[in-house]
Amino acid sequence: MAIKPTVAWPTNVSKAPIALSHLFTLSIMVLAPNSFSADPLIHLRVTSVSMTVDSEMPPIDFQTSSTKHHCGGEPSNHFRVYSSHEATRNHRFDLLLRALERGLPVSLRTRGCEGPRMLVDWIQLARP
Repeated sequence: MAIKPTVAWPTNVSKAPIALSHLFTLSIMVLAPNSFSADPLIHLRVTSVSMTVDSEMPPIDFQTSSTKHHCGGEPSNHFRVYSSHEATRNHRFDLLLRALERGLPVSLRTRGCEGPRMLVDWIQLARP
């Protein structure tokens, strides 16, 4: 004799299927979470880079040759990157330092302001 599995529905939950539009929206948010972030900034020239090592999670601050945002209410070319892992932080610092030394452009994806600095999610070297 086979045992039939049963599902008990809570009394306060509707048995109606999820609307197709909700399912589509949910799948987009799960599959492409960064698609709702700001557009990437491309081909920026790094003019300075610094990292303060006196805190537990030191940020990397850098500047570009042109103003690209208005954080703090005025045009600015200051950017900041946080990394919770030391290896990631060192890799990002090395990328920015390489871009500065070799005159290579960088591309960034930003995520908002922290005072006069624009916060950066990711950094990559761009083609010259």
